[in-house]
Amino acid sequence: MDFFHLIIKHLGLNDDFEIDMIFGLSMQCIFGMILAFGFGLVYLITKIYEPFYLMTAILFTSSGLLIYSRKNGRFAPEIVCTGINIQCALVHLCITYYIGNCGTVFFLLSALLIPHLYPLLKPRSMFALGFMQLLVINLAFWISLDHTPIYADYVGNAFRFLLCNVGLIICMLELYLNLFSVKMLEAMKQRIVDNASKKACLDALTGLGNRHMLWRHKNNVETETEAPLCIAIIDIDFFKQINDSYGHAAGDKVLVLLAESMKKFFRKSDLVIRWGGEEFLIILRYTELINARMLMERFRVKVQESPVSVANDQMHVQITVGLAEHRFGTPLDDSIERADQLLYRGKAEGRNRVMSE
Repeated sequence: MDFFHLIIKHLGLNDDFEIDMIFGLSMQCIFGMILAFGFGLVYLITKIYEPFYLMTAILFTSSGLLIYSRKNGRFAPEIVCTGINIQCALVHLCITYYIGNCGTVFFLLSALLIPHLYPLLKPRSMFALGFMQLLVINLAFWISLDHTPIYADYVGNAFRFLLCNVGLIICMLELYLNLFSVKMLEAMKQRIVDNASKKACLDALTGLGNRHMLWRHKNNVETETEAPLCIAIIDIDFFKQINDSYGHAAGDKVLVLLAESMKKFFRKSDLVIRWGGEEFLIILRYTELINARMLMERFRVKVQESPVSVANDQMHVQITVGLAEHRFGTPLDDSIERADQLLYRGKAEGRNRVMSE
C-alpha cells in the first residue's frame, strides 16, 4: 500500500468534495501550526513572552481545528476558516501592540489562506471573512498611529528585520504547501479513479478480470496485427455436485485455487477472465492453435493431478476446455461463440478434455 492509499484509507475520503474539503482544511490548519511555531520560536529566543503565549495558544488551537476538520462536519469549512482568520487577526494585533506596526504584512498572509478555501465556503461566509480581514487591518493601523509599542525600545530595527525574514520564510512555506497540496490532490483523485476503474474490472472472489475487463481490451484484440491468437473457455466439471456435497464455501475454494493456478500457469500477456459462475475465458496471444491445444492439455492435466483438500477429503477437480482460433478482422464475439460451442461439444462427449476446431 503506497502513500496515497494510506492517506485515502486514513481520512476515509469518498468523493472529490470530501477530498477538497478535508485535505484543503487540513493543509491550512497545518500552515497555522507552522506559523505559530515559527513566530513563537522567535519570541521565545528574544524573551518577549506575551506574544509567545499567544503563539502557543494558536498552536494548540490549530491542532484542534485540524482534528475537527478531519471529522468532516457540516460546518467544518466555516468554523475552520473563521478560526484561522481570527488567529491571524490576533497575531497582527499582538505584533502591532507589543512591537509596532511591522506585522501587517504577516496578517496579509491570511489573504493567501482564505481564497484557497473559497470553493468550500458559502458566499455569505466569504464576504464576512473578507470584511473581517479589512476591518482588523484598518484597526491595527489606527492603533499604531498614537500608540507606543511596549517593546519599541527593546526590539529595535534588527529585530524587525529578523521578524520580516521569518514572515517571508513562512510565507514561502505556505505557498509551497498550497502548490504541493494541489498536486497531491490531483494525484489522489486520479489514483481513486484508477483504483475504482481497476476494481470494476476485477472479479471480487478470484481477483481475475471480469467481463468489463474483456470489453476494455476487446477493441485492441480485434485490431491487433495478424499474429495468431486463440480463445479458450474453461468449465469445471460437475461443479454443482461440489456445491451440493461440500457446500458453497468449498465451491468458492475450488474457484479461487483454480484462479491461482491460472495466474501462475499462463503468461502475463495472456488475458484470464472469470466468464461467469464456474467458467473462465482465456485469450492466448501470439499462440497458434496447435500450440494452444498442447498448452491447454497440459493445464487440464495439471488441474486433474492437483488435489484440493475439502472437508478432510482430497478432491480431484476436472475441467473441460473449448478452444477456438480467432481470425484477424472478425468480431471477437464470434470467436468466443465458437469456443463456447466447442466447450458444450466436449461436455457432451464425456467432459475432462480439450475440444478444439
